[in-house]
Amino acid sequence: MAPRPQLVLGSGSPFRRALLTSAGLSFEVRTAPIDEDAIRHAEPRQLAKLRAFGKGEAVALLSPGAVVIGADQVASLEGVPFGKAHDRAAAKARLASLAGKTHYLHSAYSLLRSNAAGRVEVLAERIVDVPMAMRALTSTEIDAYLATGEWEGCVGCYQYENRGINLMAASGGDHSAIIGLPLVPLLADLRALGITAF
Repeated sequence: MAPRPQLVLGSGSPFRRALLTSAGLSFEVRTAPIDEDAIRHAEPRQLAKLRAFGKGEAVALLSPGAVVIGADQVASLEGVPFGKAHDRAAAKARLASLAGKTHYLHSAYSLLRSNAAGRVEVLAERIVDVPMAMRALTSTEIDAYLATGEWEGCVGCYQYENRGINLMAASGGDHSAIIGLPLVPLLADLRALGITAF
């Protein structure tokens, strides 16, 4: 029997780390040494795909032979992509723009592996789109939510898995994809590579 490949999560996200841990996988974490904001594309799904690949490629080149998960999530409203807000004022404007509307979360991952010669092979790539209907919010409600600090580091300026769920009217799709890493398709792709939880 061939040895099980080493698995590396090429993301510093504590949310993605928690998802993989909850699924029972053994893995290492290596943060991608790239500026994801430098990767741009006008189409939200392609932006998520390019950033997932860019992160994974950077880590794969530092981890020859390992299977590397590069992942990214982009949010969009009416077809326009947006990333993380960099300060509280921007987060407040973002939540105000999303209130009462349906936006989308686009969660992408790339499974990559590099060899000793530095050639990076794409083993699998996927993008999962999830509609998120935010309820109408008052300015007072937005300020109260921002005070929790949950907006920091999140593309939608909320944490659905925590108090951010109070902002929603409805959501559709895989819970793990909302958090930032679609586990069901990812686990299927990993099983095909001989990487399992048990």
